[in-house]
Amino acid sequence: MKETSLIKPSMDVFLTSDAARMLEAVRRLVPKKGGRGFLLGHRRGNRVYVEAVLPSPSSAWPSLRSFYEMDAGLGRKIVGFFLIGAPAAARAPLLRPFGTGKVLVEIPLPGGKKRPPAGSLIDYHDRFLFKKIRVVVERPAGRKEEKRP
Repeated sequence: MKETSLIKPSMDVFLTSDAARMLEAVRRLVPKKGGRGFLLGHRRGNRVYVEAVLPSPSSAWPSLRSFYEMDAGLGRKIVGFFLIGAPAAARAPLLRPFGTGKVLVEIPLPGGKKRPPAGSLIDYHDRFLFKKIRVVVERPAGRKEEKRP
């Protein structure tokens, strides 16, 4: 039987500088139990481009029907999910058909050790699973701070 994996060699998640700033803002605002939401963007080749984030007002993932309605309303722009300081159990509901091919970016809560975001692809090979992938954060080039008089 041939393997049917969605992951490609050297696949990664690219957070635009705007998306990275939005995630940082949400990270600073989330309660100690953590936050969650959706990553909006597009996929090109081996890269998933995240251009915006949509925080969830709920501490649970939406129903399957609500997810598909929201994705349709957003022009099918949901490319993945994010978790901020959430327990590992918050990942499990994503291991379903609607999550397959999407990415998960996990970010630690403020305080403690400064760790970079962790990325995973939600994949399927005889079962649903998370496969680690790299997260690349765009740094604006040539940006200089304004001097104040």
